[in-house]
Amino acid sequence: MPLANYLENRVLRYVAYGALVAVSTEAAYYIFKFVRKQFNGEEICEVIWTSELTQACLNGHYGQDNYREDMRSGKHDNCTNHYCVKHNVNRLIEYIDNAKYSIDLAMYTFTSHDLASAFKRAYKRNVAIRIISDQEMIQSSGSQVVMLSQLGISVRWPSSVLLMHHKFCIIDGEYRAGQVVDLKTGRQRARPRGVLLTGSLNWTMQGFGGNWENILITSNKKLINAYELEFARLWKYFNNSVSMERRSLMGMGPAK
Repeated sequence: MPLANYLENRVLRYVAYGALVAVSTEAAYYIFKFVRKQFNGEEICEVIWTSELTQACLNGHYGQDNYREDMRSGKHDNCTNHYCVKHNVNRLIEYIDNAKYSIDLAMYTFTSHDLASAFKRAYKRNVAIRIISDQEMIQSSGSQVVMLSQLGISVRWPSSVLLMHHKFCIIDGEYRAGQVVDLKTGRQRARPRGVLLTGSLNWTMQGFGGNWENILITSNKKLINAYELEFARLWKYFNNSVSMERRSLMGMGPAK
């Protein structure tokens, strides 16, 4: 074979090999993205705002006789008000209703009946729930924490004049959900995608419908892991804060 032809064929082979590698790499990348999306979905990144505009549609919604049914069914989603209180509450309910393994809540004030009902539904689904709150706010008017504790949900709070002022919720956090799964099945399962809800808003109707507040919702693993570590630290630290005598006076179950 003439040298010129040999070199030409060799160059063509290299070009063909290079093109094949490039196409294969590109295909593998898109297959990886597709599979990741199917199993994990796109990362959640959402912000809920409450403002003076929250009140714009309140009268119309609360004037409806079927308010509770609409809240559960999501029929209010056709409201054009981006700050709609019913939309905002229902977004949180959707995340709680989708919890599979665990919910860890650190909340200064919790008086929302609709969110408490979502917690009761989660508890009936055998979702492991832990609540950290402030000792004065637990006993405040309208607090849902005592009622949830009486169902069997674990609750802790600090015995201190300092405020437990956090407002965050971790749903299916990797560490906690892993603990729950291991206890229930005794074997390793696929890790769920966790969700973090955090911001300035207390779970009260004043917070949802009367203040300027925010809630950040994210599935970012680094953020969730950071909040999980702090919740675990607080849960351990507050273990000795809840005496049996005080729990008995409040009609609460034993600490877990």
